[in-house]
Amino acid sequence: MNNARICHLTVLNSVLHSRIFFKQAISQQKAGYQVFVIGCSAKQETYYQQEIQVFSLPFINRTSWKRFFRPWQVVWKARNLKTNLYVLHTPELILPAILLLPLSQIVYDIHEDYLQNILSENTYPKWIRKPLAILVRSLEYFFTQRIAGITVAEKIFYPIFFPKNKQIVIIENKCILPNQLEKKHKPLVNRHINFVLTGNLSETWGLFSAIHLFKQIVAVEEAFLTIAGFCPHSSDYENAVLLIQNLGLKDQVKWIGGLTPVPYPEIMQQIAIADAGFALYSPKPNIITRTPTKFFEYLATQTPLIFTDVQSWNFFSAENHLGFNTTELISFLERKILREKLQLFYKQSAENKEVWSWEYEQKKLIDFYSNILGQ
Repeated sequence: MNNARICHLTVLNSVLHSRIFFKQAISQQKAGYQVFVIGCSAKQETYYQQEIQVFSLPFINRTSWKRFFRPWQVVWKARNLKTNLYVLHTPELILPAILLLPLSQIVYDIHEDYLQNILSENTYPKWIRKPLAILVRSLEYFFTQRIAGITVAEKIFYPIFFPKNKQIVIIENKCILPNQLEKKHKPLVNRHINFVLTGNLSETWGLFSAIHLFKQIVAVEEAFLTIAGFCPHSSDYENAVLLIQNLGLKDQVKWIGGLTPVPYPEIMQQIAIADAGFALYSPKPNIITRTPTKFFEYLATQTPLIFTDVQSWNFFSAENHLGFNTTELISFLERKILREKLQLFYKQSAENKEVWSWEYEQKKLIDFYSNILGQ
């Protein structure tokens, strides 16, 4: 056991974010660290969750003016905790961290390529995207040369930041399986096919594409869709509910969450009991070069995933038995062989859950922090 204190800081993410809380914070707490998390929650209070002290702030919209002040609020709260290490999970925290925290006690956990995100998404007006992206990347480069270390969620991020800091490790978003995982893959005979859509729900992450594709499926097969996740933009949720109603799917679609985050264990349970799932991400440059977290979740549960027809993901699927791309699915529907293809997938599934599980990443994480803290 050790007495080191670690604080995780985020701006827009839930305090119970899968990577921040369920993977990193819980792993550190089990290793003997005293762990704190500052982020968003509907509770808006301080409480303990699995022996981790959580400081929750109200959720704010991505385009809200409050977003300019939130990073300073988060960093100031963290500063008052006087922990041994501060783990930053978003670039918005960099400037206040430089001014208010000791740089030698900071770890930067890079979830995404923020430069590509800013250039590819419609969050900001076109005229400001390029200068803002360059500013963020320049700030990241300046910052990462001066802090204790870096963790990255994707292998493709490693070469971007390795020259800036030698204390860097890849901690992939692999899957934590629930202890009692409900059995699935019952024969698809005389029953409907259960589909699921999980995670952050928006146009970019395939919310509306999945609903439209599900409409094509129910034209051929008896099917049911569970949507389990969180819409960061309330307008996306409202538009999705309206679309479901207009397509005549109200009785075939169930929501879990929607306007509130869904706990990670519940997400994993829904994936595990589904017959198949959707990951119809927009083929944008900031997305197609990545291995989405959802891929690991479906591989670990051996649930087939229907994904956007992108060359790199087709190669990944062929190597790892992930599922089917959208072009293949449409072909199965046209030939009325979807049930047959799903049953064949189940028979060919290999029991290789450990390859995609969090345990190996957890060991790397704890070794990294032990090294940073000199333990």
